[in-house]
Amino acid sequence: MSSSLIRNGQCSVTLKPIRSQGVPGASTRQVPFAAGAVMVCVYRYGRLQGNPSALDVTAPNRIAEIERDVNSGVVPPQGGTFSCGADTGYSLILSFSAADKKITVSAEPTGCARVENGDLSTALTDPEESRLRQLVNSRG
Repeated sequence: MSSSLIRNGQCSVTLKPIRSQGVPGASTRQVPFAAGAVMVCVYRYGRLQGNPSALDVTAPNRIAEIERDVNSGVVPPQGGTFSCGADTGYSLILSFSAADKKITVSAEPTGCARVENGDLSTALTDPEESRLRQLVNSRG
């Protein structure tokens, strides 16, 4: 499986919606396997808009932390009214891989913080939301 958003370690210039990727377990967990690598693409909007920046995460403990963070979200209740924090204008695309497995996940770590893999959409809360926001200025 290949992602149309990340090719050969580079991010697509255009942010596209994540579609179902046919990965077993993806309807119950954002990343349904233990990843060995993560490629992060940061997309900025508004005055900060430009080409996306790419970050290869290779440290095993950092990969495990990012995986835990995206898997920590909860399915939000249907209906009702709720409020969200400020949206600071960026999105993340995270491509997780391990041996013969790969899944791409989108994350909105500000505003109504959420994570999607094409089969599952979940809401994030702190501290996971804060750690994903730190990826924007991270170097791996």
